[in-house]
Amino acid sequence: MRKTTVSGLSLRKAGLEDKAFLLEVRNSPEVRLQSKTQELIAESTHKKWFRAQLGSPVSVIWILEYQGQQEGYLRAQENRSGRWLLSIALRTDAQGKGHGTWAVQEGCRLLRERYGAKRLTAEVLATNTAGRRLFKGVGFVEKERMQEGGLHLVRFECELGCSLGQ
Repeated sequence: MRKTTVSGLSLRKAGLEDKAFLLEVRNSPEVRLQSKTQELIAESTHKKWFRAQLGSPVSVIWILEYQGQQEGYLRAQENRSGRWLLSIALRTDAQGKGHGTWAVQEGCRLLRERYGAKRLTAEVLATNTAGRRLFKGVGFVEKERMQEGGLHLVRFECELGCSLGQ
């Protein structure tokens, strides 16, 4: 697996060995509170989903590491219109250090270079101040506020080639 590394940070494609880590981060109370699906994910459900994601040509998951320690993940999935939906989740102790910003910027670069991505979307809960600040800070533009499943979401978009994609 190829890594991209800067200042002790690295972003690498997830492999089968990352299955337990991804489930642990996803099921943490802090991440669930900021997710569109807030219930606990069963290990059997996660296992099936994860295998499908790893084998998909329209989905990629990267593991964010700092000095060799797993901090979180970045996930991107292409929809039928060619727009990639980007999401990020970090362990609580990894938040607030700028590592998520680096991961999103690097993930956008990789999506453009390796997958030909041109348009990105991020959907963030309106109550997720840090997530909204992150996407705005790297050049995403708020496009819409909406409701989905009783949750208030903010949709951000970025055309690669904008400030973060260069």
